[in-house]
Amino acid sequence: QWKRTSVSLNPLDRKAKLKALRESWANTCNARLDETARIDHRSLEDQGSDLEPTIHEGYAARAIERAGGVSERCQTNREIRRSNSLLTAVRAELGRIFDRLGELFAAKIGRLRRRQARPEPAEPNWRYFEGDARRQLEADKADHTAAIRGKLMDARADVGNREEWWRSHGTEEHKAAKQIIDVARAASREARDANIFKRGRLLRNAEQVAGEQSERLRGAVPWLEDADIPADWDQANRFRMRTTKAIYDHDMQPRTRLVAELERRLEQAERAESERPSPEQVKALALRMAEQRAQAENPTQDTKRPAPSGDEPLDLSEPEDWGEASPFESRQAPRTKADLLNEIRQRTDRLTGQREAEQRQIDPWSAQPPQRRGHGR
Repeated sequence: QWKRTSVSLNPLDRKAKLKALRESWANTCNARLDETARIDHRSLEDQGSDLEPTIHEGYAARAIERAGGVSERCQTNREIRRSNSLLTAVRAELGRIFDRLGELFAAKIGRLRRRQARPEPAEPNWRYFEGDARRQLEADKADHTAAIRGKLMDARADVGNREEWWRSHGTEEHKAAKQIIDVARAASREARDANIFKRGRLLRNAEQVAGEQSERLRGAVPWLEDADIPADWDQANRFRMRTTKAIYDHDMQPRTRLVAELERRLEQAERAESERPSPEQVKALALRMAEQRAQAENPTQDTKRPAPSGDEPLDLSEPEDWGEASPFESRQAPRTKADLLNEIRQRTDRLTGQREAEQRQIDPWSAQPPQRRGHGR
């Protein structure tokens, strides 16, 4: 019956009527649904959304899906829903990223404002002390080299005195080791000089004495590596010479090691003394001299400002000197972050130029009369 009715007499064929019906249906559903579930009768295009709309599936396509098959229309709608979900997730993540960038930007602006409110003290005129600093560094190097050379001479004299002491006295360890070894040497010499009838018994006695004296030698000189005294006369003599040299080297080792270390340090100091001080070292010392001079002239002035700890709250209030040209106001028209950074950079350049101009007008050594320099220097 409807198809046979003319278009002009059928109200359902008018777009305005269809939109009114859809709006009425949405309002009726929203009145009964929960707040978290809303129905919008408008199309995605009318809503201003760039999500891709799904297509009409129809009863035939859904029947294929219910029977276990795969409908092309239903598969197309599944892909559309998957891409829309991905686009929504990407937008949410971008929103979180932009929020974080806004927080970082606000923190940066706060630090810039605190720095403008509390400017860093101007660097003192260290060029005035550049020559004194260079001469001081060269004098320090020369003093350091002379001090090492004096220590080396004392160490060498100590080695010579110790060698002279060794030739005349020796050490307690050397005397104890010598007495212990001589007891074993006496037993081995007696066995060597005995006749053929007594030699066997005296050789066994020499071996026993050598073992006992070896134990005594280990207790007297515990750091000695080879403490086994031979029972033979010739080998005992050689062992005595080796032990004497080992005790001598052990006693002289700290002194000879100190001499070698001082010689190495003296070589390095002489090499460094022949080189010119680096510009960084000269500037650092000249700055210290200039700061000491400034503190001596103004003892009540605190030239060192404590560094911020970083725990101060962010102050994003508008400073008074911004006036109407504050880059942080957007009452007239919205501004981008690039515009804000541009205006901050321009204002920083202006402030820097004013400070440099003021610094050039200040004479830090006005208290002293100018000194004339010769034309030959």
